[in-house]
Amino acid sequence: MEIKNVFVTGRKKCGKSTLINNILNELNITYSGYRTLPYYINNVQQGFYIHGYIENENICKPISVKIQDYKMVPIIETFEFIGVDILKKSIEASNSKLILLDEIGFLEKEAYKFKKEIIRCLDNNKFVLGVLRKMNDEFLNYIKGREDTLVIDIENIDYKDRKEMLKNIVNILKKEEINT
Repeated sequence: MEIKNVFVTGRKKCGKSTLINNILNELNITYSGYRTLPYYINNVQQGFYIHGYIENENICKPISVKIQDYKMVPIIETFEFIGVDILKKSIEASNSKLILLDEIGFLEKEAYKFKKEIIRCLDNNKFVLGVLRKMNDEFLNYIKGREDTLVIDIENIDYKDRKEMLKNIVNILKKEEINT
């Protein structure tokens, strides 16, 4: 089976999203999907929000709230309504050949509709590029075990080897005619 889904994983702050950004910059194509990004109040991180990449829409909604120094509480409704909508539109978007899923982790554990839509993204004919949180989780393990999915742990890969990895991933995407 051909690889059509590529994910990077590794510990926090090891450069996963940076590598994804470099791949997207190198490809220079239109993509759909989402990123999860931190939000701050008075320069203190208070949680994460989902930023959707859907044509003509600016979607930015909170997906978690920080209740203690290291405790995040998910906002399941955001995943189940906004997140599902972003993923459905990403599959349908005719101007997009690639779906970005940055990041899939623990916050969506009980967002069953959202996870079902992620599976639809992985199953459809578009290429998926994303970030998987490094943890032992049934849903993440399912994604890692798919025959059409390549998961690369970048945490112990140095800068020179990451540049080579970037080229290899871009070549995989180009081979799959993403860039035409």
